[in-house]
Amino acid sequence: MKQNIYIVGPQFSTFLRSVLLTCEEKQVDYEFGLNIDGQQIEFPSDKLKSIHPFAKVPVLIHGEFQLTESIAICHYLNDIGEGPSLTPDTPKEKARHLQWCSYIATYIDKALIRDYLVEFIKINENNQKTQIEKIKGAIPNRNYCLSLIEEQISKNKFVTSDHFTIADALLAPIVDYMFRLPGEFKIPEQYQAIKQYRNRILERNNAKKILKDAK
Repeated sequence: MKQNIYIVGPQFSTFLRSVLLTCEEKQVDYEFGLNIDGQQIEFPSDKLKSIHPFAKVPVLIHGEFQLTESIAICHYLNDIGEGPSLTPDTPKEKARHLQWCSYIATYIDKALIRDYLVEFIKINENNQKTQIEKIKGAIPNRNYCLSLIEEQISKNKFVTSDHFTIADALLAPIVDYMFRLPGEFKIPEQYQAIKQYRNRILERNNAKKILKDAK
C-alpha cells in the first residue's frame, strides 16, 4: 500500500524494528532512516525534540501527520494498513492486549534492553570487569521478566493469543536480541517456551526481513 510513510529511527533500535514489523504485517509501504525534512538528525537534537518532547525515536511521518511512541504508531499502522488486524476483537481482549503492550514497552524493555543488553555496548568504553559486574547485577530483574514472558506465552502461540499482534511486534525484537548475546548472558535454556516462541517468530517472512540484520 502506497502511504508515503517515513519512520525516523536507527536500524538497530528494537522499537524501530517493532514499527517496521507492523508495517510489514499490515502491508504498509514505508521508508526509514535518520532524516527529517531532508536533514540528518542527531540524538538528542532540537529538531527531534520539536516532534517528540523527550527527543525519542521512532517517529512516524505520514504527510503532514507526525506521531511518536511505538505503541501509538503501531496502532495507527494497524488502522490504516490492509493486512489482517493485529489487535483482538472484544473489549476485554483488547484491554488485555494493550496491557501487555504497555508491559513490554516499559518494564520489559527497561529490564532486558536498557538495563541489560545496552550495557554490553559500554564494555569497551568502561572498565570491563566493572561493566561485567554491572551486567550481572541486572540478571535477577532480567530473569524475573523472562519468567513473566515464559508463563504468558506458554498459554498461547504468541503473546496474547494464537495470532501475531502488536504485542508480538513489540516483544519479538527484544527476544531476538537476547538470544544473540554471548555465552552465559543470553536467555538460559530453562526458558523453553521463549525459545519456541522465537522460532515461531523467525518462521515468519516479515520477521526474517526485519530481524535478519541484527548486530
